[in-house]
Amino acid sequence: MRHEHAVIHHRALDFWSARAAVLVIICLQLLVINDLSFGPRWLAPAIEAVLLVPLSIATAWTQMATQKAIDHEHWYAIGRFRLYIRRTALVLTGVISVMNCGALVFLVKALLEGHAGAGTTLLVDALNIWVTNVIVFALWFWSTDRGGPPTCGLVKRAQADFLFPQMTL
Repeated sequence: MRHEHAVIHHRALDFWSARAAVLVIICLQLLVINDLSFGPRWLAPAIEAVLLVPLSIATAWTQMATQKAIDHEHWYAIGRFRLYIRRTALVLTGVISVMNCGALVFLVKALLEGHAGAGTTLLVDALNIWVTNVIVFALWFWSTDRGGPPTCGLVKRAQADFLFPQMTL
């Protein structure tokens, strides 16, 4: 159990980096200039924040609980919480993906129908959507490779889902 404790504690920075990435996405969505969202402009960031807050609290609880876990029951509770955290994180990433895809569709629709705003604002919004897409791809990649964060460090290198050239050396 001590090995698992070390791995969970070591990966804490990764979990918080992912939460920070979601905060960046929320800010980017609030900075969209044109009306490119489902419903009001605040809807997507509000849904994401509502998912992010309990996700962050559960992550903090899990990180603290791993330092105090001494028996099987403690590790079982931590494992159960980690499963809920993973599911919530996947839902959050899915919501971000859908909202970003919707923003792209609305942007293209506005361009094709000629209802688009100024060219500068459209370029800024397109850049915003693209940056959000890069971040959300990183979140999907991080959450799926080798079974995602719950198995990070516990799965052998040969079982990786993605193989990059530097991994073959």
